[in-house]
Parts: sequence; structure tokens; C-alpha cells
Amino acid sequence: MIVAAWTRADGVIWRERFDPAAPPPAAGIARGDPGALWGVPRTTGAWLGAVLVPVRFRLTDAGTDWVAGIHADADDVQTPRVYALRRR
Repeated sequence: MIVAAWTRADGVIWRERFDPAAPPPAAGIARGDPGALWGVPRTTGAWLGAVLVPVRFRLTDAGTDWVAGIHADADDVQTPRVYALRRR
């Protein structure tokens, strides 16, 4: 089941997977613990991979080797962050 979807500028669609064990989103930032899991298929439908983002991180943009978004700390202070993606 998909919780959210986001489309990259090049047409690749990122889909956040539903985890019934995850707590509801806090302050509209991000789901889950340890973090939201996004599935990333190619535009052809072939599987590109999955990306696990940090807890309380809302994805706002992504490239082929990075993700950007807003992180909320324990006091709900929001800070923009960019993370490099590592291929495994």
C-alpha cells in the first residue's frame, strides 16, 4: 500500500510505502521509526531501488544521488537538509 507519492523532475515517481506498525506522522513531517521507506521504480516500471529516509524527514526533492527535505527535531523546529544516497 502507498502512503504518499512524489514525482522527480525527470518523471521518476517515488512512492512511500505504508507500514501499519509505524506511528502516525508528527506535525505532518514524516512517518515511522526508523524512517519512511520510499520505493523508486524507473519510468519503464523496472525497479530502481528503495530509499529509507530519517525519522521526521519530509521529502521535497531528489536527484539521482541525493534527497532533500525538511527535518523536524524533537521540538518541531524544521530545518532543510540534503542527504547523499549510497548505492548498495
